[in-house]
Amino acid sequence: MTQLPSGWAETTLGDLAAPEPFSITDGPFGSSLKTEHYVASGARVIRLTNIGNGSFLDDDAAYIAEAHFAHLLKHQALPGDLVTAALGDPLGRTCIIPEGMGLAIVKADCFRFRCHPLVNKDYLHGWLNSPQARQNFVERGHGIGRLRINLNDYRVTPVLLPPDTEQRRIVAKLDTLSSRSKWARAELDRIDPLILRTKKAILHKTFTGELTSAWRAERGLPEPPTVSLRELCLSITDGDHQAPPRSESGVPFITISAMNDGRIQLSKATRYVPTEYTTQLSSARRPALGDVLYSVTGSIGIPALITTSETFVFQRHIAILKPDLGKTTGWFVATVLGAPQIMEQALAVATGTAQLTIPLSGLRNFRVPLPTELEQAEIIRRVGAVFTKLDRLAAESRSATALWERLDQAILAKAFGGELMPQDPSDEPAPVLLERVRADQTKSRLRRVQARRP
Repeated sequence: MTQLPSGWAETTLGDLAAPEPFSITDGPFGSSLKTEHYVASGARVIRLTNIGNGSFLDDDAAYIAEAHFAHLLKHQALPGDLVTAALGDPLGRTCIIPEGMGLAIVKADCFRFRCHPLVNKDYLHGWLNSPQARQNFVERGHGIGRLRINLNDYRVTPVLLPPDTEQRRIVAKLDTLSSRSKWARAELDRIDPLILRTKKAILHKTFTGELTSAWRAERGLPEPPTVSLRELCLSITDGDHQAPPRSESGVPFITISAMNDGRIQLSKATRYVPTEYTTQLSSARRPALGDVLYSVTGSIGIPALITTSETFVFQRHIAILKPDLGKTTGWFVATVLGAPQIMEQALAVATGTAQLTIPLSGLRNFRVPLPTELEQAEIIRRVGAVFTKLDRLAAESRSATALWERLDQAILAKAFGGELMPQDPSDEPAPVLLERVRADQTKSRLRRVQARRP
């Protein structure tokens, strides 16, 4: 900023620390703390994975013995302390140690900051998570790949400090806006699971015939018989069991990760194979427009219709089904294979424990409905129309979530730029507060010096 808001001051994080030794510290390095020191219970070790986007994450818990903790007291983290990520993405993200934490220390990839009693720690917590502070951390970061800041960089991190009363007003306003933002995010988070349940319900009704029962009755069409999957397909096989040769370019080779959302994305190909390799494959293993892929090992039960004429090959963990176009289409086969009833059959025949595998014999014997061609077309029309709307809703939800994230950052930028709340000329200016903090720190240092004198 070229000009500070009225009553504000520019200082550093170190100038706002508690008047005590090790008020700013990082975690123990080297042999003092290793993963082999972790035990089932004891003193908590605060790690990068515990620092959320402004919040403390309690899921990933690690502990050391209390006897070991006694030798690492200068790294102790108390409730109310701020803990900042020294590396990672986003660099500098900060949380507050919650009440009731008990014995705890920070790991070497974190900084622990203990705030001076005259300074509002909630304001500093917000500042350290603001776009302004993040930019400062990035500018001071060093290293290749993952940026890192050192302890001295952390101490001199700039802080824009408003008057004490304005700090409290900013924190109160952010708390109000944050609660609304969390509510909105929670509502948005409900959409994807709801869409997934809706799709499963529609596919369930497709399999049972309920989706088009009234439509079928109006036209006097028969109830769909149940047939084996092999009766609907010209062939059902899997990918080549021999590892294909590698090539710098050529034909894309895909794994399940390229189809795990039900769409085949050749951009996710893990490597390439020579063009001549594909010509040696049997016709049953050559993907063609309208064929269906189906994952049979690991992440089992994912169908994906081939909608491209581009040549590609796939791993042996994927099966390929070539529909008999005299009876059905790839669209219908892919739709039916997504039904919950098919997953039940898949789990019933799957072998293995650590990695489930659907044998081809079991896949070929899956029982599926076979409506008339006219009804199949109506099913595809209805399912396609509903899924298109649901996918559009999911995309809008993702866009809204991204907008909320940008809005949160914009609010923080305004708050810590003096633009969120009006300034009050009657507030005690921040430089006066800083003088009191510095005077208290000086007295504390003098007391410690005197205490060491004989």
